[in-house]
Amino acid sequence: MRLAHYLLLLMLCIASWGCNVTKRIPEGELLYTGANVELVNKELVDKPKATAGEVEDKAQPTPNKKLLGLFYTRLWLYQHTKEPKTKVNKEGETVKKKGVRNFLKYKIGEAPVYITEEDMRRSELLMEKYLRERGYFGSDISYEMVAKKKTVSVNYYFTSKGRHRIRKVFLPEDSLINVNKIIYDNEKFLKTKENNYYLLEALSQDRTTLSVAIRDSGYYAFSPDYIFYYVDTTVGEMQVDVHFNVAEPDSVTRHKQFFFRNVIIYPGYSVDAPNQGLVGDTVPFRKFTFIYPDTTKYIRLSAIGRNLLTIPDERFSQTRHNHSVSKMLDLGVFKFVNIRYEQVGPDSLDAYIFMTPGNTQSITAEINASTTTTNFIGTFASVGYTNRNILKGAEEMRLTLSGGIETQTGRSSASFINTIQLNAGWEFSVPRFVVPWGIIANKAIQFTPRTRFGVSYNFQSRYQFFSLASFGAHITYDWRRNPKHHHKFSPLFVERIRTLNIAEQFQDILDENPVLRASFEDVFIIGFRHVYNFYNPDPLRSFKNYWYFNADMQLTGNVFYGIGKLAHGNRDGQIQLTGVPVAQYFRIETDTRYYDFVGRNKQWINRVIAGIAVAYGNIETTPYIKQFFSGGSVGMRAYRFRSLGPGSFDGTTTTTTYPDQTGDIKLEWSSEFRHPIYSFLKGAAFVDVGNIWLLKEDPQRPGGKISKDFYKEFAIGVGYGLRLDFTFVVVRLDVAFPVRKPELPEGDRWAFDDMKWREGSWRRNNLIFNIAIGYPF
Repeated sequence: MRLAHYLLLLMLCIASWGCNVTKRIPEGELLYTGANVELVNKELVDKPKATAGEVEDKAQPTPNKKLLGLFYTRLWLYQHTKEPKTKVNKEGETVKKKGVRNFLKYKIGEAPVYITEEDMRRSELLMEKYLRERGYFGSDISYEMVAKKKTVSVNYYFTSKGRHRIRKVFLPEDSLINVNKIIYDNEKFLKTKENNYYLLEALSQDRTTLSVAIRDSGYYAFSPDYIFYYVDTTVGEMQVDVHFNVAEPDSVTRHKQFFFRNVIIYPGYSVDAPNQGLVGDTVPFRKFTFIYPDTTKYIRLSAIGRNLLTIPDERFSQTRHNHSVSKMLDLGVFKFVNIRYEQVGPDSLDAYIFMTPGNTQSITAEINASTTTTNFIGTFASVGYTNRNILKGAEEMRLTLSGGIETQTGRSSASFINTIQLNAGWEFSVPRFVVPWGIIANKAIQFTPRTRFGVSYNFQSRYQFFSLASFGAHITYDWRRNPKHHHKFSPLFVERIRTLNIAEQFQDILDENPVLRASFEDVFIIGFRHVYNFYNPDPLRSFKNYWYFNADMQLTGNVFYGIGKLAHGNRDGQIQLTGVPVAQYFRIETDTRYYDFVGRNKQWINRVIAGIAVAYGNIETTPYIKQFFSGGSVGMRAYRFRSLGPGSFDGTTTTTTYPDQTGDIKLEWSSEFRHPIYSFLKGAAFVDVGNIWLLKEDPQRPGGKISKDFYKEFAIGVGYGLRLDFTFVVVRLDVAFPVRKPELPEGDRWAFDDMKWREGSWRRNNLIFNIAIGYPF
């Protein structure tokens, strides 16, 4: 009750702050509250709402910030904090003393923002320029000030004549000249095409695209400045023609192709001491020349040579230059790589490659914690050691160790710890593709590919239930053709899952539930796995929307099952390895996200997770550790870890069922709005929707099987979180509660009427707190 009163009092104080700021605005001044763009003729504007918002972003200046979009708290603080005392420094200048007042008034507080006629005129010009660049030629922007008491806003009126489309695109006339021929060959990659809207940004990108294509053909001295264009707006109503052309260099009659003569490599170069690493043994290797100081002989020359694409006697290529730098940095051995070229003849270049060694060893540590109002407290910690050059060939060895415990406070049971989980892993990788018949060339791949060999051990113990262990090994090919697409393909991964101990009371549960019992049987998993990741943020545009997609697919047991059937004359019966069944299942899980920047400092992120696991052939049920679950700090945050579902089943109403719920199908949608509060403190409001289901009927979990009405069994949770975002680490505190509970009878699943914030029992049963490191997605 007191908490509610305090919150109400705080909200009233904040509201009063927001209302009183205009009282301290000086006479003759008006507080600027923002701009609004109105479209006079929306029918002539493409995507009116989005266009109006983009034009509005060009308005200057930026008005004072509001807390939650409502209250001028920072302006109020500026107005109500006295001026800090001053002092005279050694130079005789009067400066404000550092202290509490200076911090409150000038660091946290914010001075009132006013607007002038010059500001509005500048905004008008910026808007007109932006519209011309998007094809709105001849459009008009006008404005008027709207004053109200001591505040003022500005209305900008956008009158459009329509957006121009491209009628024709003309390339250089003489297609027999080498440079012009390259332009014709790359016409299909241009974004400036007939019938598209005119867009200056597309033209700029096309100049870069054509310039890179020309430089890839050996034209080292070529730059985008040699490509020029003009736009003819007189060809027809709402149409333009775009003419591309190429300028010739002043000193020669035609552009020239360049070839490399020498490639000199300095693997011990120091940025801090430029002369260091420039003197040493001259070591020829293949076609390269290495200047190799004794202090840098920590990496074999072959590791460098196989990844360099700048090679003597070959012609210059911008893309090969970029790939060489990417591959060298991707080795993990060098922190800086720079390539400098020197013209040594009419068409010859010498390349000097400077590599600065970096730290090859690192130790990482992380800790997470979570708590719920049902008295469960959990913590998870991990530590890792990485050596990126263990055999002096950029081979990487990684050791990881992690563990977690969960306990329930306020209970009288004999055990303090409810769950123990331990994980250990070792991985060794080499910077190339290794296959039984040799090494696969990787010239077309932008980043250094790796072949990874790894083993892992996992142990999980649930008090009064079971102890489970798994040992795994894998061979994985890891590669990226470009920064957007990342593949990890495991042609072979093996996992041995073993149930070490089953408590007597849990054995009774398994005896009554054949489906659950089958998921805990000892199995061998032998199969292949492919993980694909797509990630496309624009490194040149910090606030551009982008996608993230991850797919994890596993197919196991088929080859071994087929061999076993042939070896046993195709007889019926379970195929086993050393007396243990071999699991046959297909499993795929996808994670799709869209990051939408709503303004410069706000983000709206949507994520959809979908997964299915199908057991067949040699086993009846997918192994327990390969099934899906819902709930926890990165999923359905209004539910405890593994507590939701399956379907409409309520696991809290029976004592004969294992409390951790898993399923064969998973669907989740999360939407989160992130906004700044102050400096590194940020907030996020979120909603999570989802559940898991079974593919087969389970008598012990009625309502768990998926049906055509599965959409009626979605759980919905809402909440709010605080994030301490220090860039290098993010500490997160989320609180959430369910507003729709699928475990309740149909028709009673919405929980709004049952919310009783003042009752401790409701808070204990519904409020879920999570403390974690990092963003949930």
